[in-house]
Amino acid sequence: MLKSKVLIAILAIWASTGAFAGTTLGFQTLEGLMSGFGEEHMLVRTIENLTAGGEGCEAGTSLMVLLNTHMEYKTNQALLMLALQGNYEVSIYVDGCVEGNKLEIKSVRVQG
Repeated sequence: MLKSKVLIAILAIWASTGAFAGTTLGFQTLEGLMSGFGEEHMLVRTIENLTAGGEGCEAGTSLMVLLNTHMEYKTNQALLMLALQGNYEVSIYVDGCVEGNKLEIKSVRVQG
């Protein structure tokens, strides 16, 4: 009996992990970076409308947010500023949605 309960628990956890998986967005062109709205997060806008997919955001958004509580905030902030200044494309890993229409940035990759 205990083995079957453990097996059911393991299968439930395994089946639900996909619901929490983030999304890597294909290479995007940055349109602008914004900050200074009280919470000091960095808002990121791309030229392309993003498909929010399973992230829970409204479809067709082009806004993302890098939360200032992110452990790599300064590194990701620097990469985003570099990409905007140099007109480089970025691939951004997002996971979740903030305030209904902003994808939450987890990591940034710059295409040189």
